[in-house]
Parts: sequence; C-alpha cells; structure tokens
Amino acid sequence: MGGFSQGHAIRLLTGLISKYADRLGGLVGLSGYLPLMDQVPQLRKEVGLPKEVKDEVKVFLARRTGDSMVPKRYHRMCYEALYELGIKEEQVAIHEYEGMGHVITELS
Repeated sequence: MGGFSQGHAIRLLTGLISKYADRLGGLVGLSGYLPLMDQVPQLRKEVGLPKEVKDEVKVFLARRTGDSMVPKRYHRMCYEALYELGIKEEQVAIHEYEGMGHVITELS
C-alpha cells in the first residue's frame, strides 16, 4: 500500500492498525508523515494486534528536499516511530531527493 502526502499518512496508519496489518508485503510513503504516532501501539492493541510489528514488512519512505509541507524532521520522526514499533531498520528504505517541493510531476 502506498500514498502521497495525506495518502502517505493514511496508508501508513492503515498498514499499521488495520485488519490487514502484519499481512502486507510493503508500505510506500511519499512526502508524508505518520499521524497518531504516539497512539499506534494502543490502537494496535485495541484491534487485537501485538503492540509491536513482528512481521517483515518492507517500507519505502521518500521526500524532496524542497518540500516545505513535510519538513525533514517529520520525515525523520516517521521512520523513527516505525523503528520504535518494531519494524527493523533494514526493512525501511529512506530516500531524500534533491529539488522540487510538495508535488508530483511527470517523468520525462
């Protein structure tokens, strides 16, 4: 599952607390953040999931250096929260691309 901006936020949260959590092949987040990051362990518990993520889900997170909507610290807070939830660092690919801001553009 993946998404851009608010879609990133919703997809990560869904991938962590939905009935499909722990059964996904991967999560992709582009220029977004993880909402409710402090509440995710409790939300997982409420839906019957273990507090920590114990599967081998792969995560790809990316942002552009010119993105003023999602500052670098939000990007960092997102992947640090994933590590605290039990997702192994080697399962998370973190990328920052030079240039543009908070946009999706056509590849040429």
